[in-house]
Amino acid sequence: MKTLLALTALSIATIGGAANAMAPSSSAELTIERYVPGADVKALSEAEVAAVLNVINSTDSQSDARSQAAALIRAFQ
Repeated sequence: MKTLLALTALSIATIGGAANAMAPSSSAELTIERYVPGADVKALSEAEVAAVLNVINSTDSQSDARSQAAALIRAFQ
């Protein structure tokens, strides 16, 4: 899990600044907020939103998806 978070954070760090200006879609916001209530999704870049959605969609356990997505969001802030 730590490797996944580290690799995801590293890949996001290499993405250019253009992604920071884009706002996440409302469906992405709703999905993330369903897994991480209270998350400030609007503060995330498009690339960060994509990384969180990737964790949510690629994790079998809903509990694991919630904890990994929350950890990733904390790492981005």
